[in-house]
Amino acid sequence: VEDYSHWLDRTARRVVFSPARFTHPQFFSDKFDYVLYLDTGHVIDTSSQRCLINNSNGIWSWMLNIFERLDRPRDVHILAPAPAAVAINTNDNDDDENSIMSDEPPTVANRHHDRHLPLISIPRYGLEFTLMHDGRLASVQFPSMSISPQQCFGTFYGLRNGLLLTNKDGTRRVWLAPHCE
Repeated sequence: VEDYSHWLDRTARRVVFSPARFTHPQFFSDKFDYVLYLDTGHVIDTSSQRCLINNSNGIWSWMLNIFERLDRPRDVHILAPAPAAVAINTNDNDDDENSIMSDEPPTVANRHHDRHLPLISIPRYGLEFTLMHDGRLASVQFPSMSISPQQCFGTFYGLRNGLLLTNKDGTRRVWLAPHCE
């Protein structure tokens, strides 16, 4: 978790992450982006109420290979559903038990609609994807679009940086290109 300073809360047995700079508007806020629970070792993203997982684990390597086209694997955040044992203290009124599991793609407005689905975040580009029940990686910022299994689209041969999104029937395509050197 870069660009954050960490503070030990001995009473709650947790480490909270605040912006690293005193001049940041949220530095003195009591709302934290990430919390490390010392008893369980889980790092929780409080905005999505998901657990930040170690993406160096081989089980996620297939996903990191996909997103490596946009950013370095260490800068791709994979957020899994938070374990029930982790008490997440937020001001959300959403009841996780009443969450409706859906195969509908997420949007920016409802990206936290189903906390049972893993969320993949590329913070440097402001992009998020949800791993859907059918195995698609659905874009949050581009509704009804998901990562195309075929990344070649007939032009830019040899271009390795970028990601092709398509809709379900393949009639619309969006090419995401990062800042390349």
